[in-house]
Amino acid sequence: MERTLHIPELLDIICAYLVPDKAHLLGRGRGDLAALARTCKTFHDPALDALWRIQFELAPALSLFPEDLWVRFDPPASWSARGFKALQTLVLHCPTSHLFPNLREIQWIGEHSNIAGALNLFSAPRLTCVGATPGESETEIAHLRSLGHGWPELTHLALSTRKPAFSSSILDATFDALGALTRLQSFSGDNIDLKIFNRLSQLPNLKHVEATMVGFECFPDHPSHADPPFSALERLSGTMEPDNLIQILSATSGRPLTSIEIIFDAGSGIPFSTSSTIANVYGPLGTHCVPSSLSTLSIKDEYLWGNTTNTVFPDSPEGYAIGPQTLRLLLPFTNLKSLVLEPYHGFELDDDTLRDMASQAWGQLEELTIAACAPLRCGFDYPPVTLNGVQHLARHCQRLKMLTLLFDASEIPALNEQCVQRTLNELNVSFSAIEDPTEVALFLEALFPTMNSIMARFCVPEDEDESTLWDEVRDHVKAIRRE
Repeated sequence: MERTLHIPELLDIICAYLVPDKAHLLGRGRGDLAALARTCKTFHDPALDALWRIQFELAPALSLFPEDLWVRFDPPASWSARGFKALQTLVLHCPTSHLFPNLREIQWIGEHSNIAGALNLFSAPRLTCVGATPGESETEIAHLRSLGHGWPELTHLALSTRKPAFSSSILDATFDALGALTRLQSFSGDNIDLKIFNRLSQLPNLKHVEATMVGFECFPDHPSHADPPFSALERLSGTMEPDNLIQILSATSGRPLTSIEIIFDAGSGIPFSTSSTIANVYGPLGTHCVPSSLSTLSIKDEYLWGNTTNTVFPDSPEGYAIGPQTLRLLLPFTNLKSLVLEPYHGFELDDDTLRDMASQAWGQLEELTIAACAPLRCGFDYPPVTLNGVQHLARHCQRLKMLTLLFDASEIPALNEQCVQRTLNELNVSFSAIEDPTEVALFLEALFPTMNSIMARFCVPEDEDESTLWDEVRDHVKAIRRE
């Protein structure tokens, strides 16, 4: 055979010449291509590619199915084979250079090799956001590794896994990809390791990191001549251990962070945060963060569901519940709009502490959660915080819209008219004690006239009576509003 006929580009031109451009010539042109495909292996793929490139009707595709398709069940394996062929056709013959030229975001969810090739269909010059659940195949690993070169304009990247952790090959590919993504502004990843975290710290435009971090002891010293780590960081979120957060705060000291949202890992036998551990976290927050810039702060222990047999539970809340002095470490943060603090065993506070925090630091708050994330009450005595403390919050937090607080509503104080708060929408009372639902409803409705939701959290049978009483409070408030 003539050697020039082995040149792929020449074969494509020959086969394209046989493609009919008139509807009445469809039969002849397609017959020629089909015959050419049967002549030899050299012509087979180019002729079939040209044959299937342009379709004017569904009949050719339907002819791929068996004649008795409509009278018998077609097994899933048959559909998988056809799906593979269809996807392969799309990959090879995208109708235009960019199928969706204005595409900005793509979610890559799937763990089989075809997906990586199909992504080329959706490659677009304006693509800035990719969410990926990469599989373990060589094709997907290679595609992940070349992500930075294929889409250098990428600004948002999210990597997730359906397995307990990423494999070492995926972590290595992620590390390589990040080296070319110099414009990346946001990164989200499951179980990233120290090597990837250090690579992230070198990205000059990275503003947001959301990561589940594999426990590591310490970060290496940063060279004095290099740019400071996380030079553009504004938001930090994810699941980690307290020591890791302290190290990150030290590494980013002086950065004007606007948001910190952290969950402390309580799985795999790791004990819950003690009061001293939390104090060691709250302290560095004031030391390393810029208090005036932080608007969102959320620090919680992990809420455990399902099997917890391997988790260490303390025998008592003593040494775990957070006291007033620890909470006062957050007084410098006066511009917070959202504050969520949920250690597993909660807080041991009083009305005076709430008054001081509210009057000195919480004037801008729109969301406040001071609670325990434990699914049970864990044998706690009811706190000394009363409805007077709730009044302090109402008086000094005039922008508050959502409040979660554990308090004792057994005694009803006189309502201070100066404390009426007209922005609160949601009140979560957690495990709060209550005796007279009618009086509590009258008090709360007068204190928060815009409140439209009251929630309680009681998870064990011995709490059912109080849960029912809070249901009555909710019903009484609705009745008052209807009058």
